[in-house]
Amino acid sequence: MYTWNAKILYISEEISAKAMFYAEQHFLSHSIQLADALIAATAAARGLPILTANNKHFAAMKNIEVRKFRP
Repeated sequence: MYTWNAKILYISEEISAKAMFYAEQHFLSHSIQLADALIAATAAARGLPILTANNKHFAAMKNIEVRKFRP
């Protein structure tokens, strides 16, 4: 059984602006969708890593730490 230390992080104006920038900059080259852009922007704004099993969408964003999730 896994225990997750999860927190709800609300979208701020800063996160929203970063997400739109990421979506505009990386949609064509990496097919980043708005949901992934919001995740990346939240991680960047909070200084947190992203834990994901599919890190290809976040590969273009060099200022974000991406950790590979292996269940």
